[in-house]
Amino acid sequence: CSRPRAAQPPVYRRQMVVGINLGSQAAVVASADGAILRNEDGGVRTSSIVAFTAAERKLGEAAGGSQAKDRVCSVPRLGLLKHSALADAAVARHWPFPRSEHASGLSQLAVPGFGDQSGVALLGALLGKLRSTSGASAGSPVALSLPPCAAAGASPEEAEASRRFAKAALADAAAVGGWGEVVALPTPAEAAGEALARKYPRGEAAVDTLVVDVGHSCAFVAAVRLHPLAKEGAKEGAAAWRAELLYEESDAFLGCDQMDDALFDHFGAKVGASHGTPIKPASRAGWRLLDGCERLGQLL
Repeated sequence: CSRPRAAQPPVYRRQMVVGINLGSQAAVVASADGAILRNEDGGVRTSSIVAFTAAERKLGEAAGGSQAKDRVCSVPRLGLLKHSALADAAVARHWPFPRSEHASGLSQLAVPGFGDQSGVALLGALLGKLRSTSGASAGSPVALSLPPCAAAGASPEEAEASRRFAKAALADAAAVGGWGEVVALPTPAEAAGEALARKYPRGEAAVDTLVVDVGHSCAFVAAVRLHPLAKEGAKEGAAAWRAELLYEESDAFLGCDQMDDALFDHFGAKVGASHGTPIKPASRAGWRLLDGCERLGQLL
């Protein structure tokens, strides 16, 4: 006879403000007091990738750990961008599925065995996974970092239109993931300035700081001036500085994946010359080579 299962303790979720730094390959989740929230494996970073195998869809760390031999394709955070921008990304040629543009301007991805997938729906599923692992209840407010949305040299009108589109896409994705109000959408430079204001050692004079961040698919540079705040009456854990953003510039298509792509072309040509069979992007051999190029880039 079977024994009755012991009752499991209930999981109590709380309504709280959560901040998510959403990168192309990884996301970091923090509570309002600055504490980093762990993922399901106990790590401080969660893969921001949605991967598809022949049998299932994987989110977060499960997607990042998928082996190339099992993976049909993976979609990084770039999936939230417009189709026109998505098609221009160097990494797009490594995706073994057709891309199209929905009437709304959002990208539609036709994944084998899974039908049409919108970038916002995939990002919403990922944000839902982050909400679940963070312990936040449904409807909790969230602050999301707004990724660079336009290429360097874009006109102010084009850059503003891209930012408006990305803000709407992020808000829609947050709703899909079960989050409530999106309370803040800082740019990476604004978020970096606020982090410096909270972490920089206290001083008496203003400090000018240059921030350069080259991520997997995008980069930004910012000049930040930190103004000291009075010590009297400061709350425990409060910022010791006020951050003033003097300048920022970003490029949504300048990142480490450009190096990965160049390494892929180099070694793919070497293999083709020595074995007579070129390695094609979006093939299983191509995925294995691209994974190797990413590891080599990290070592470099």
